[in-house]
Formats: sequence, structure tokens, C-alpha cells
Amino acid sequence: MADAIVTLVSDASNTGKKVDVSELTVGANTVERQRNCIGDPTSATGLMAVKAASTPAALTDCAAVVTLSPNSAVAKFKARDLNDTQVNVKGTPGTLFGVQIINRSGADCFVQVFDAAAGVTLGTEDPVMEFHVPAGQSLYPPLPGRGIAFATGIRVASTTGEKGATGSAAGVQFFAQYV
Repeated sequence: MADAIVTLVSDASNTGKKVDVSELTVGANTVERQRNCIGDPTSATGLMAVKAASTPAALTDCAAVVTLSPNSAVAKFKARDLNDTQVNVKGTPGTLFGVQIINRSGADCFVQVFDAAAGVTLGTEDPVMEFHVPAGQSLYPPLPGRGIAFATGIRVASTTGEKGATGSAAGVQFFAQYV
């Protein structure tokens, strides 16, 4: 990645403003990426870098550490014929970025999502999220851009009632994207 300066259209004093950019290749194109910097406005070298949270920091590091969404490869999960037999989507802490539920059964279902690595007691423990999907319908609920974080793990089950314990009939499909 090469550093460069791009001169903009001339201003009133006819000197042309300059923008700090980096040149990189995107696909088959060489492009200029504008840098937006946090730094000392009186010094050309007093700039703060930004790096992903997965990059270890040094004691002398002045970089702003940010978490990119997601900061690792997204995994995919699918469960067919989801019912009261809980399914472990992820047995360790993680973040849920996307959910799709298809209810091909003949009755409404309630898909419960729990923050747990081991079994929960359906009908007693409160799910983190619960989705009502009418018979023969699909649901693709919007989740926040940064996803929903689970501190322990991600488990799902499908029941016939809200916060219920009786399993749904065959035909409930659950798809998820998570890290």
C-alpha cells in the first residue's frame, strides 16, 4: 500500500487543497483510499492508528483498538425439525449475527434462544430472544449490526407456546450465522 496525496480542485487562493490517501488494489482496480485521522492538528506525524481487536497491543502502542464486525470468520448453523430437544448452536461465548426460521409445520411455533452452553429448563428459564413464527411462514428478524453477544453459549429450542415447554411439530427449521 503506497502513500500519496491527491490535489483537489483549486480553491479561492488557487492553491488546491490536498487529501491524505493510501493506494491499494481492490479486485482488478488500483484505488485511492482516503484516510480519516485522529491526531494532532499541528503535526504531520502525530496520528493515531486504528487496528482490529485481534491484534495484540504493545505498551508503546498509540493505536485505537476497535472491534470490527465480525472480527473473525462467520460460522453457519442449521437445525431441521427443531423442537423441545435443545440444540447447541455454539457451546462457548459468541455473537449471533443473523437468524432465519422457516416453519413448515401445521401450527405456530416459538423459537427460543438461550445464553447457555448446557441444557436449560424449558418453560422455566427465560430465553434471551424468542421468535413467534406462524404456521407455514418464514421469519428473518433484523438483528443489530454488531450482532447479539452471548456470554456462555448459544442454544435453541422450538415450542408450541410462548416460553413454553412442549416441543413443536416436525418442520421447524432454524438457520444462524455467528462467531
